[in-house]
Amino acid sequence: VTFLTFDEPESSFALHEAATQAGTIIGGLTAKSLLQISPSTSPNFIGKLLAGVASSIWPATKKPCYPFPSALTATGGPIDELLGNILGVAVGACVNYAQAAVNVIEFYLDDARTDERKAIVELVTTSGPQNDALLRGYVCEAMRLKPQFPGLWREAAVDVSIPQGSGLPPVDVKAGDRIWASFRNAHLNVSRL
Repeated sequence: VTFLTFDEPESSFALHEAATQAGTIIGGLTAKSLLQISPSTSPNFIGKLLAGVASSIWPATKKPCYPFPSALTATGGPIDELLGNILGVAVGACVNYAQAAVNVIEFYLDDARTDERKAIVELVTTSGPQNDALLRGYVCEAMRLKPQFPGLWREAAVDVSIPQGSGLPPVDVKAGDRIWASFRNAHLNVSRL
């Protein structure tokens, strides 16, 4: 939590307490779901017995999240490791989705996209059979043109010649070269859309 308040130490304690409380609640609810899906993950006999009875009365297979925790519990790992995996993925996913949402909103708030913004507002304020599909299309377009990650560095493992097409010369890459894979430039060729 320190990175959130590193320039505001007076807020650090309150944020740390709130994060700890939220983490405890989310962890407890996640553990409950894991025990409902797989009572054998309980660390003690009484817990296994109670979770087994509860899951036979209220089967967890009807939960929309069932496939993911079911696959995790099938690994046979202890519940604390399963919880760590689930919460680790959840935190990473939340940050990723939040950044994507910010980029999409910022993309359509740009004055150059006034017409698109008006169309989005119209789609949100009315109902129609294709509205959701059109809104998803607007989100996908913004994520294509303003992705949440600009790119990543990679080191070439082998020598390779990469064809560029359209009469351009190939790019020769040698083993050990650092390469920037630009996500921002990856999907800009309109002839391929």
